[in-house]
Amino acid sequence: MFRRCGKVLICACAVLLLWSGCAARVWNEDLKHAVSPCKGHTQEDMVICQGLVWLFEHPVDIKKDGFLELGEELNLFYRLYLFADDPIEKRFFKDYVTSRVDYLLNEHQLKVDFAGEITGYLNFAKIMKRMGIDRPKLWNFIDQEIIDNPMTYPPNITYTVLNAALVEDIGRVPKMPFENLVSQGVVARFARNPELVPIGKAYASADDVMNYYYDITHEIFAVSNFGDRDPKQFLLDDEIQFLKTTISQGVSAYIEMGQLDILAELIVCAKMLNYTEFDGFQKGIQFILDFQKEDGSFGLIERMAFLGRPNLYRHGVLVALWALIEKPAPAHSS
Repeated sequence: MFRRCGKVLICACAVLLLWSGCAARVWNEDLKHAVSPCKGHTQEDMVICQGLVWLFEHPVDIKKDGFLELGEELNLFYRLYLFADDPIEKRFFKDYVTSRVDYLLNEHQLKVDFAGEITGYLNFAKIMKRMGIDRPKLWNFIDQEIIDNPMTYPPNITYTVLNAALVEDIGRVPKMPFENLVSQGVVARFARNPELVPIGKAYASADDVMNYYYDITHEIFAVSNFGDRDPKQFLLDDEIQFLKTTISQGVSAYIEMGQLDILAELIVCAKMLNYTEFDGFQKGIQFILDFQKEDGSFGLIERMAFLGRPNLYRHGVLVALWALIEKPAPAHSS
């Protein structure tokens, strides 16, 4: 099926950018023939397949949803591409990522309105470089508007670490060296001063704890280059031990609270650290599997409302599937 309509799919859906219900149905039809989880029968296979169906039926509308959601979606499909063994499946995911890159470049004006957008642009560039998708328009924008932009290195150390890691990964030189920043990041600070961790503190609200875990997970994403390298090569032994403790605490806490979002991100980070033997890891995986709704989503994610996201469901699908498919990064890869 995929061989028969692949060229039609790329021409009709990617180049012409026909993100209509018809285009979604075409992707969904090929999904069921090309993607291995959609041929499997385990609970995990079925959850992944239904989540992908939901994503294709609810594609990011860059005008309504913004390009940051497109970047998050791209990350998941890049990981699916990396982990695919079958060449037809690999081609399916590369074609989809390519179509979304072209959608961005055709429908979105490349400009920086706020600092968070820079991470989105850099993530697009990193994935394009890794997948061999060459689009000079984006590279020119990155070189002219991003690399030396002060907003690439904001006061929020988490985003500075994240952006510097991405800049280095695409072969550019950040204004602030990544390895120097890691020693100033939130992981190093809390590992040195565990009394500052807000968990269990009377003064700390649920939002304080959530923001703490948000910073921790995103710094792990940065240090691991979103799973493309072993983060332990940049972390001290006491920092690794600190992360193991705080991840296991977080997984247990968010299972008990019934909150999928941070839980899924913590499971991703546990896999990136090759830390999967702790009590609660398998419970966390099972929680994600059982949390999926009949429509393939994982319900409304409250944090997305707090952040003002237009779609309150998509992020939950993206991080849940990422947690299920992520594999430990090869040791000492770059």
